[in-house]
Amino acid sequence: MQGQAQKLQQRATAAGIDMTLLEQLNGIDLANQAPLAALGAPGYAELLSQARQKGLSGTQAVLWARVQSYWDPNRNRWAAPGLGNTESGITHDQNRRLSAIARALDLYQQQVAAGKIPQAKERKVAFLPTAERVADDIIFQDLI
Repeated sequence: MQGQAQKLQQRATAAGIDMTLLEQLNGIDLANQAPLAALGAPGYAELLSQARQKGLSGTQAVLWARVQSYWDPNRNRWAAPGLGNTESGITHDQNRRLSAIARALDLYQQQVAAGKIPQAKERKVAFLPTAERVADDIIFQDLI
């Protein structure tokens, strides 16, 4: 997943966008769910850029990019058999996943603000190699 996250970041940079943490997490989740949807052509980063150009922002932009990532332009149809190959089925699933990520991120940020989780390195941990991530988890664990 680290490689996928790096590819997403490179593509976002190439598309001229700086992804928010919510956008990054959704891109990583999408790459985990369906690598071709996230990293195909066009992929999540390019579609997120298009969403912003359409005037969408925040969760609306993320949802649009996630859903559109399942469109196969070569075949001119949806490419998500596990989600019913329908826009409504894809939208329902992607909204469910987006909402879960938004809730988890919101809870995490509340805990950081309350001092329950150290704020240091909060954006970098997801991209660290496994050994470093485990070390950070142990070092910054709240044992009280």
